Amino acid sequence: MLVMELILWLISSFGIKDINLKKVIDGIGIILFLAQLAIIGVALKPTANINMINAVTLSCMIIIIALMTRNNKINRYIGIRTTRIMSSDKIWKKTNTFASNLLLVVGSIGFVLAIFLNSVSFIIIIVLLLIAIVASIVYSHYIK
Repeated sequence: MLVMELILWLISSFGIKDINLKKVIDGIGIILFLAQLAIIGVALKPTANINMINAVTLSCMIIIIALMTRNNKINRYIGIRTTRIMSSDKIWKKTNTFASNLLLVVGSIGFVLAIFLNSVSFIIIIVLLLIAIVASIVYSHYIK
């Protein structure tokens, strides 16, 4: 995984001109790093609470994706992309800002759930994530 992260960093640092694609590759590198930390944490302490580690890692990934989707122009790499959303800069910006805010809320709630409800928090976070995505798509149909 360290080699993959190094390759992604080199590609994004030197070979990519598209800023949106650069954000995606940097985000993937950060997500791989978080996954690696979770694996190392479980390996060092086999009695660790796996559910809590999964929920915290998923929450971090959701927050990273939320920050990556904020203030992007229309692109084919990241963001909520439907035919309607990609038809207008205004709809794209409003929908993805709305989705980014929802994902930040879901990620933050995920941290709290990971601490207090660690046995079912992962499932609740997935359900909240799906609700946020569907809500963002529905929201896009009400933008004029």
